[in-house]
Amino acid sequence: MSLSRSVSQGFTLVELIMVIVVLTIIATATSSYLGVGAKMYAEASDRDRLLSQSRFALERLTRELRSALPNSVRIHTSTTQKCVEFTPVLVATRYASLPLLSAQPDLQLFGLTEQWADLELYKSRYAAEGLRVYVYATDSTQIYQALEISPGVFFALDSDDPYGIEALSEGFDISLNFSSSAWFSRSSPSKRLYIVRQPVTFCVQSSGQLRRYSHYGFSSTTPAFSSGVLMAEGLNFNLSAFSVDEAVLNRSSVVHLNLTFSSSFGDELFFNQEVHVPNVP
Repeated sequence: MSLSRSVSQGFTLVELIMVIVVLTIIATATSSYLGVGAKMYAEASDRDRLLSQSRFALERLTRELRSALPNSVRIHTSTTQKCVEFTPVLVATRYASLPLLSAQPDLQLFGLTEQWADLELYKSRYAAEGLRVYVYATDSTQIYQALEISPGVFFALDSDDPYGIEALSEGFDISLNFSSSAWFSRSSPSKRLYIVRQPVTFCVQSSGQLRRYSHYGFSSTTPAFSSGVLMAEGLNFNLSAFSVDEAVLNRSSVVHLNLTFSSSFGDELFFNQEVHVPNVP
């Protein structure tokens, strides 16, 4: 009589342990490889975001500063923010005659240009904040006066203001008819005239944000801001972010921008740029 022995099919405990160890090694290597790739992608995305927002903020700030009224750039510094303030020019032109010391009732301007054709649109668009006419403003104390002085270097373009526009006539020349009590204290040597909007301020804050403020009015001292528009994040706060070389007879005003942007991975972008504001009051 013959006996048959059954052979069992399966793995031994040692074989199972070996498979688990090998799979663990493979999984660890794969996850490490994927982790490195994900980290590289995150760093590249963060650098691209940082570069994009820094370029946008610097370009926006530079373009607005280039349209500033001559001699209107000033710096405000506190323990929590560093700010640069300026007055944007809406219209720049020349005049033929000026109501100077009440000798001439109207302000006669050269020619009818496209920007003057849009003056009524500007006036209606910015009526709430108010526009100003400046003639030969040579320093910031004259520009940022809260109230008009008759005679003075500026008058407000507001129909409700006693020194505002009464009529706008069109033809070969433009005439701004001021009230009889309004006149300028002095003429511009180059017969220049500027119509400007309310001041604008950019601030680098200790929180690392760059904010833009507007519609807060003219103030001879440090202005009081409300909530501003966020322009960029991730800035290093330093008190040398903005500085100004004041204009002199043979040189324009120069605004220095010294901004540093940092990413969440420790990368830094440095921007050191000069913006020239022509000295042509």
